[in-house]
Amino acid sequence: MKYLILLISFSSLAEKIYTQEEFDQRLSQEIEKIKKTSVVELTENLMQKQRELEQKEIKIRAMQDELQHSQKDLENRIAEFDKEQEEFLGCIVRNKDEINSRVKRLVEVISNMSAGKAADLISVQDPAVTLQLLPLLDTTKAAKIFNAMDKEKSAELQKLYIDMKK
Repeated sequence: MKYLILLISFSSLAEKIYTQEEFDQRLSQEIEKIKKTSVVELTENLMQKQRELEQKEIKIRAMQDELQHSQKDLENRIAEFDKEQEEFLGCIVRNKDEINSRVKRLVEVISNMSAGKAADLISVQDPAVTLQLLPLLDTTKAAKIFNAMDKEKSAELQKLYIDMKK
């Protein structure tokens, strides 16, 4: 019991590094204090230290519980984010597929038109749409359409198409 009390008394010594001589001197001082202290006081000190340790243990457990709760919450948020990201990416893919499908249908329609009518249609169309159609058109059909088109509009579209290729 005395050694345990001595050890607890020395807990304040653990904060500093002592030379052997300093340690022996402090040890002697602490032993003298213990000799002068009653058993009741030593027991009270020991019980106080035990209560402090128990309170620290309770705080540590509470912090561990809070950390586990936060970790579960974070894992749930990550899973929710991954799900939303997957849905979002799925929407983008579906939209691209739908646009490609519509562009292909428009290419079929233009391919079945006469060069003059196709030229009229492409001339008034948004250039961005035309630039999507051009790579999909048969080169012979595209050449006939450009020949039937207004020369300025044809040159503008061809320049945009070449710039797009870069």
